[in-house]
Amino acid sequence: MAARKRDSFRDLAPDVKPLPDKPARVPEPDAPAAPPSRSELESSTLPPLIVERGVEWARGYTEGLDKRRLTQLSRGQPRPVSSVDVHGSVAADARRTVAKFLQDAHSRGQRSVLVVFGRGLHSGARGPVLRDEMITLLSETLSHRVLAFCSAPGVLGGSGAFVVLLRRSK
Repeated sequence: MAARKRDSFRDLAPDVKPLPDKPARVPEPDAPAAPPSRSELESSTLPPLIVERGVEWARGYTEGLDKRRLTQLSRGQPRPVSSVDVHGSVAADARRTVAKFLQDAHSRGQRSVLVVFGRGLHSGARGPVLRDEMITLLSETLSHRVLAFCSAPGVLGGSGAFVVLLRRSK
């Protein structure tokens, strides 16, 4: 059987010659993985933010943050220098968009930004989805970038937006 297969292959590819018997080349092992970046290390060691919430408001902050900072933030101070609007988005898309936006803002050294997610008035029986998604994203997943966040003042979106205070970029 094996001889017949070998002969039929030779019939199909008469110009092909077998490789010389040489020891197989073993590829070099992959280089060791790069050490984790500083932000990856910080994200794994920083605790999640402390979160407080009511029916129409929410805020999150790092332990030890001066309460005056939170009061100022709830008034929109310092004024957000950039914003992202994800209201009407699917939760997974909103998470990706906001994470990328905050990464870019942080790398540009921006300190105060606005995340608009809407109030969820058209969410149906499930109620608002994006607000809870943003709270989890800001307080846990991105706690290495976020110092605090709180519901925005009415002129900036009220309960459908968060003013976010980013950590200083290093």
